[in-house]
Amino acid sequence: MRLWTEGIVSRVKAFLPAGGRKTVVMAAAGRLWLAEMEKGKYLTKKSAALPKITEESLAEAFSSLSGIGEREIILIYNSSDLHMACRTFPAMTEEELAETMYWEQDRIFGVREDLRLSWKALSEDAAGWTVSLAGVREDSVACWQSAAEKAGRKITRCIPVTAVELLRERRPLYLYGKGKSALFLFREEHVQESRILNTADADKKLQVFLRHLSKSYEIEGRDIVFIPLSGGVKEIPFWKDLAERWREKLKTLSLSDEIESGPDDFTDPADEREAFSEESGEEDHLVKTFAYGEEMEEGLWTILLPVMEAADGAEMDFLAGKKRKVLPAGEVNWLRANQGMSALFAAAGILCFILLGYTFLEEREAEAKLAGLSAVRIEMDAERKEQEKENQLLSELKSLEENDLRWEQKLVALSECTPQGIVLSEINAGEGTVHITGTADSPVTAMRFQKELEKAWGGKTYIEKQKREPNLKMAAFTLLWKGGQP
Repeated sequence: MRLWTEGIVSRVKAFLPAGGRKTVVMAAAGRLWLAEMEKGKYLTKKSAALPKITEESLAEAFSSLSGIGEREIILIYNSSDLHMACRTFPAMTEEELAETMYWEQDRIFGVREDLRLSWKALSEDAAGWTVSLAGVREDSVACWQSAAEKAGRKITRCIPVTAVELLRERRPLYLYGKGKSALFLFREEHVQESRILNTADADKKLQVFLRHLSKSYEIEGRDIVFIPLSGGVKEIPFWKDLAERWREKLKTLSLSDEIESGPDDFTDPADEREAFSEESGEEDHLVKTFAYGEEMEEGLWTILLPVMEAADGAEMDFLAGKKRKVLPAGEVNWLRANQGMSALFAAAGILCFILLGYTFLEEREAEAKLAGLSAVRIEMDAERKEQEKENQLLSELKSLEENDLRWEQKLVALSECTPQGIVLSEINAGEGTVHITGTADSPVTAMRFQKELEKAWGGKTYIEKQKREPNLKMAAFTLLWKGGQP
């Protein structure tokens, strides 16, 4: 099957033939860097001060670089709101995979807002997909585009810096420095792993992570490429020195001698991801810039130019993402209304059956006892029983009315959040829980129903069971809902 990312590469190659002229820009170390290349040669390179990532500052930096390079430019995106992850998904179509990643981005990246996503399939087989993802806020991309347009330029590609791979005999390791924290990235053909380092214990965490990698992969002798992210330059010498020291260690020492044995004690990647995203604040505050001497600027060009040269070979692009399919509103509302009415009638029938059965049993018991009593006692007992029955029925009816009102609210909310392609067959309520059984036209639709139900009812919703029908896209599922109010 032709992967979506392969389509991106083919379109880019059609637009930009091999060896053609290209202009690449990126923000790093408190500056905006621009390089123009043709047939592997650098025609022009220049940088401009970029104290903060705002539309005004970007427009000013672009303007100072006017007249240099082409109008259409490639942007390597490396700001602090760049998110990345590697995840596995069950077997599904490519369209279902794209839809699943859209609905699961809050769980994948730990964010509360929709991101602009780009992804690359590392592997696809009968077991499912392994995917490398990157995400960035919509307004961040729009900020760069608007600033470039003000300076008379157009961004044709927006590539996450983590998707740029340098051509080496063996795949290098990457260290992306960002203030007091950094991202360390390992790639193989079908694998991607990362860890967050900080200046306080970078050597220890890197040592443990490399030991972890050495158990499964041959990493001795690999290069470590340091790439500074957007922001200040204060910590650049620290991360550059760290990369150089460990590069030499991997070349000259065996890992068994250098890395201590013991259990893996690095932080869970999900926890590190949160710490990495919260630590950065350079996008909202002025960068602590330093005087750029020729020696320092040339040193940074030595680092950045190979990255810029390899940019057009990246298979991820935030400007080439697919739009999510929107369901027809009229058809969805009609289906939800029918499902809601069916659920309400079913609940009312159950309540009536319970009341009739209870009344019948009470009457039979009363008749048996009355047969052995005297006429006076029968009359008095009957009157007393009748009064007790009425009081009890009134109490039960009141309780049922309250419960029915709550269930009515829940069922109405359920009807409103049920997407197209879902058919519900059974609803069972327990003590603080509800089991919902049904059939979906695909596993993706079942996931979407789970998320919409959690929003509508509150609490937590889990897919307790899910079974895909053989030779069909349809999937049977059981959802478990706990706590909350509609």
